[in-house]
Amino acid sequence: YRAIIPAAPRKLHIRSLLPTGVMTTSAIHYLQETGSEGSVGAWADNSGSKSQIDYDLTEEVAPSEFIAGYLRITRKALDDISAMRSYLQSRLLEQYLDAEDNQLLNGTGVSPQLGGLITNAEAYSGFRTIQVEKLVDSIAQIDGNNHSANGILLSPEQYYALLLNRSTTNEYTLPGLGTVTSVNGQMFISGIPVFKSTAMSDSKYLVGDWAKGAQLYVRENPIVRFFEEDGTNVRENKITVRVEGRIALPIYYTDAFVTGSLNANPS
Repeated sequence: YRAIIPAAPRKLHIRSLLPTGVMTTSAIHYLQETGSEGSVGAWADNSGSKSQIDYDLTEEVAPSEFIAGYLRITRKALDDISAMRSYLQSRLLEQYLDAEDNQLLNGTGVSPQLGGLITNAEAYSGFRTIQVEKLVDSIAQIDGNNHSANGILLSPEQYYALLLNRSTTNEYTLPGLGTVTSVNGQMFISGIPVFKSTAMSDSKYLVGDWAKGAQLYVRENPIVRFFEEDGTNVRENKITVRVEGRIALPIYYTDAFVTGSLNANPS
């Protein structure tokens, strides 16, 4: 065997859209403002007490969770196929990232799952039904929450559906005058870059302030390890290969992300 051809890898993983940090504890603890009483106001000199403000701060915890998997392979295959070791390392890491994508987007928040971005995002509150209008409206919803949308995530099918818009004369044209643009192959909607990933369902979209709304913390980088001493491996001449990592996802502002459903009409 000269080479092993793996399955095609996912082109975009969700961790590449998020700021990343390193953690040394089992969880990320942070205080989140959940409300306030009073406000800053005008005050006349010598007129009594100034306006009093009281902030409601709630402690939030984002625990680190393991993502892992393993396989068993014969020692003969590992020894005789020269590319097998590097293939397993690459393929298992890719599968780890696929599983991580699902957790970062769709995790339920019930241990051992992370609390995912789509799971915790604010639901689209508008009335638009046409896809591109709904995405623009979602950008406005985030702006109305005092955040700045800087990324739209779609499935490849929905991404390319935007390019199939036709005019009344059946000519292909991007929807809206300047609403959807393309620069060097990168699509933008109202100036916000659009990303595509097979991690996204065809029926969902996610618009967000990816820079400030959430952060990926790595407790243990994903690593592939080979074990001979596992179960009946010694007696059966087998090797156990494990991939494992440990991450946390604190979502600082759930209203910095908006999600909704998509229909089949892109125009």
